[in-house]
Amino acid sequence: MSHDNDPFAVHEPVTVIDQLRVRPGQRRAVLDLFEQVYKPLAAERGLEWLHTHCAPPFEREGAGGDIHIHWRYPSLGALWGARGVEETDPRLASFWRIQLAPLIESRTRQLGRPAPLRAFPVAGPEPAGPARIPGRREILFLRPRVAVPAADQPRWLAALDGLVGQQGIRACRGGFNAGGYTGREGEISCDLLLAEGAALPVSLIENSLPGPVAVDEVVTPAVPVAWGRSSRPLGNGVKRTILLKTRDDAGPDAIATMEQVLVEWARQLPEMASWSLSRVSAGNGPIAWSHCYEQEFTEASAVLGSYLNHPFHWAVVDRYFHPEGHEQTADAFFHSIYPITASVLAPMLAGGEG
Repeated sequence: MSHDNDPFAVHEPVTVIDQLRVRPGQRRAVLDLFEQVYKPLAAERGLEWLHTHCAPPFEREGAGGDIHIHWRYPSLGALWGARGVEETDPRLASFWRIQLAPLIESRTRQLGRPAPLRAFPVAGPEPAGPARIPGRREILFLRPRVAVPAADQPRWLAALDGLVGQQGIRACRGGFNAGGYTGREGEISCDLLLAEGAALPVSLIENSLPGPVAVDEVVTPAVPVAWGRSSRPLGNGVKRTILLKTRDDAGPDAIATMEQVLVEWARQLPEMASWSLSRVSAGNGPIAWSHCYEQEFTEASAVLGSYLNHPFHWAVVDRYFHPEGHEQTADAFFHSIYPITASVLAPMLAGGEG
């Protein structure tokens, strides 16, 4: 089938392959568990069982064996539609971590397609040199006490722009979170660059806005692990901030692998204008975020288009965040997106250069 008009084959099935190394004497128990518990849960969210293979096809006394189980989502849309359920259904967590884990020695889960897609050239910005941040970055999430109509939002954002030069604020950019795929609805994301040693001027920010606000959260990104930028225009762009929390049991090697994959992912898309991956050095919210992954897209539509549906996303990156993935490294995340017409990241990470 030609994919000229649908390069990501969004309407075609996605195969899920579970490979399990079973403990001696536990094959029947594992097969029964999948049949009685997991298959009904999979069917609820549109994941269809295809077939099961046992290798060897008999049970050896005192030896384990392998079980390979193939499943199928009918389309990429079905995969992403099921993803929210997979994040929150406690029955799935119980299946993998409590019921199945004692019966197996190890497992892997991979996602793929029956036939290869065409090659996608690496088209995003390559990692730049070390960041030269002329101060300290802070990201504030502000909630107006009363919903701000779209017609009044420019006045609020102009007030944030007007803070530059006051109380150590070297740069200030913000925007109202856009769309339903973001974090807290109606919130303002505010990217600040402060002079070294300057205190965070919360009162100044609160008193300068046209109406009362609550500070939902403040996050301090450290110097980036890696970042990249390009000169692509951002006339209809968006800045996206993703906050991640690595699992409490994630070791340094697993975290380093996740970081490497996120850097590789940032380089895949032609709509990616600039990006930054940082560890979080401080925060005051209810979740102790470990990483801040920032992205600037040339087109707002890319976030739910090429970004979501690119095979590097669903077949590689997502397994480090998927609760059913054997390589899950992060177990909490938060998204914030706001419109931009010029880069927020590049001037803050390149010593004031545009």
